[in-house]
Amino acid sequence: MAFSVEEGYAVLKEKLRLLVKDDSAVNWPDGAGIYIKATVNARQSDYQRLPENAGEFSRLLRKVWGRRKSPSQRLALFIENREAPGPASLEYWATVQARQSDGAPVIQPNNETFRQLNYIDARARQHQQEVAAASSAANTETRRIHIMINGVSVPIDLNIREVWAALGLPGYDLRPPYRERVVRAVAVPEDTADIEDMANDFDDDIEDGGGDNDRSEAVV
Repeated sequence: MAFSVEEGYAVLKEKLRLLVKDDSAVNWPDGAGIYIKATVNARQSDYQRLPENAGEFSRLLRKVWGRRKSPSQRLALFIENREAPGPASLEYWATVQARQSDGAPVIQPNNETFRQLNYIDARARQHQQEVAAASSAANTETRRIHIMINGVSVPIDLNIREVWAALGLPGYDLRPPYRERVVRAVAVPEDTADIEDMANDFDDDIEDGGGDNDRSEAVV
């Protein structure tokens, strides 16, 4: 991305916004800032936020640019992403950090895998919010329906418990919110025992000839 200091903070921010608008893993609110890596070895906690004031903005950028050996050398700019990493992203981050040497700075990964996990976490949060909203709506005493009167849609709030009683329905929602299916990661000992017993029974049937007789009768 090409940028001139004279264009100012607002132009830079708009260019960056257009640059990341299609990246679903980036959540950049209007009030979030832009940070610059002032030195090559600066840690993430030492990044400097670009001031919005035109004079201060120009002085800071020219000062950092002056440290570069070549005027055309790129500057490292970072936008503030206020979306906290979710469980999948944090687990990957922890795995990457654990592979670093002792004393290495804690730096958030910046690769496609981390961005994809951020997207997955964001969709999971959205799903949880939808489930919570559905549960909240299911627990309200009234529900809104719409009826047509003279061609006009009129909203009416009904006491849902009175409707249940009048229709003889149970006093709970027949469409509960989605609950994630629990799948055991490994077989428990009793499952293993059942499988072994079934295998032994099957072997006994074959030795007795019962399995072949059953198959022959089925074919006939």
